[in-house]
Amino acid sequence: MANTPTFADYVAPLPKAQREALEKLRTQILAAAPGAEEHLGYGLPGFKLNGHPFIYIGAAKNHCAIYGRNDDQRLAAKLKDYTQSKGTIQFTPDKPIPAAVVKEIVKARGAANEEKWGRKASKRPSPRTGRFKLVESLGRTLQDVEVTTAWGQPALKVRRKMFVCMASHRSAEPDTLVVMMDFGGRDALVEEDPDTYYLKEHYVGYPCVLVRLSRVRPDALRDLVVGAHRYVSAKSKSAGRSRRRSRT
Repeated sequence: MANTPTFADYVAPLPKAQREALEKLRTQILAAAPGAEEHLGYGLPGFKLNGHPFIYIGAAKNHCAIYGRNDDQRLAAKLKDYTQSKGTIQFTPDKPIPAAVVKEIVKARGAANEEKWGRKASKRPSPRTGRFKLVESLGRTLQDVEVTTAWGQPALKVRRKMFVCMASHRSAEPDTLVVMMDFGGRDALVEEDPDTYYLKEHYVGYPCVLVRLSRVRPDALRDLVVGAHRYVSAKSKSAGRSRRRSRT
């Protein structure tokens, strides 16, 4: 059976600038609509709310685009510097749509979706599940990532080693993400931004930091996920080399 195409499959053959522009846009959409589910429809990466598509993104030869009906004249005015139609907003990687406007677009499309379909089409994910979906989507862009569980909570692993997961210990606050990193980086984050990053005694001895998902910025979250993947991958490779040397 053929694998279901993914966002990563769609952007892989694109030029680097378009690929990075769509990756950034995808992150912004998921941050603005934490309960959204990803899918591919009409050959394009799309997003569903309550089981119904509400927005698509994609790339053509000379531009990228957000697809979906837009009847909001206020938003149209904010997008006057971009090529628009009833169903398309075009932009280029060197002139992306501002993040604040992307958020407004997503909120407007989500509201229209809800007005049309209501909330009963499918079970809405819990805030915890919804927030982890953004973490998961970031992880899926990285190499050798497995979406799994750790201690009964959603987690991402690389080469069977966990690098991010939802906190399971009772001492952690709700909607806390555990992110693996070196002790020095962890201590610096907690000192610089204690409203977002923190520790509990249970986690002090582990190379990780606790992250309040309700407070972390999407760009910072992306950096954390990428950094954790890199950190755990490097440790795994180092351990593998040590085992091979011990056998010789």
